Order: sequence, then C-alpha cells, then structure tokens
Amino acid sequence: MNNGEHLQATTEFPVKPSALPPLIAVLHEELPLTLPQGAEPSIRRFAASHDLTRREREVVTLICCGYKNESIARALKLSPPTVRFHMRNVHRKSGTSDKLDIVIRIWTDTQHHCTA
Repeated sequence: MNNGEHLQATTEFPVKPSALPPLIAVLHEELPLTLPQGAEPSIRRFAASHDLTRREREVVTLICCGYKNESIARALKLSPPTVRFHMRNVHRKSGTSDKLDIVIRIWTDTQHHCTA
C-alpha cells in the first residue's frame, strides 16, 4: 500500500498539501497528516490572532495531527530542544498551558465556524 492509499484507508479528511506551508507539504508525502474538517482555517486563525511565526504554526499543525515533540523534531528536521523552544513561544503568545489547551482552543474555533 503506498502512502496515498494509506491516507485514504485511514481517514475521511486528509490534509490537502497545497493548503499547508511548503515544508509541511513536502512532508505530507512521507508522513500521514490528518486534521478534522475545518481545522486548517482554525489553525490559521489561531496563528494569526497570536502572531505566531511560520515555524510556530507548523509545530501547532503537527500537534493537531497528534505528533509528539520527538516526531515534530524529526518531521521538521529540528532538535527536540528547538521544538520545546517553539512550544514555549506558542504558550507565551497564546496564553495556553499545554498541547491539549492548544488543541481544545482550535477545536472550539473549528466547531464554532462549522456551525455558523
């Protein structure tokens, strides 16, 4: 089974590579990235409203895909301490306390915009 078949078999809502930052789009071919429908615009709104950098937004996107710090580091070709650095910045800018808090805020925004 190739990667495209894997994505079709495991999720209803594959992330569209064209809608992701270029680096993430390249990774899409190697790693399955899946987000619930509507999450991508919510991630963009979250990133914009908290003035996140491109790299911080990439880290948040991978968090929403279920990646842990070590996997994020491998996917983005960063060291684990650099991922933690970006996470601290995201928490400081957004007032979040942990990854779950980030995901809940983005999920809440997604649900609000899907029903609006």
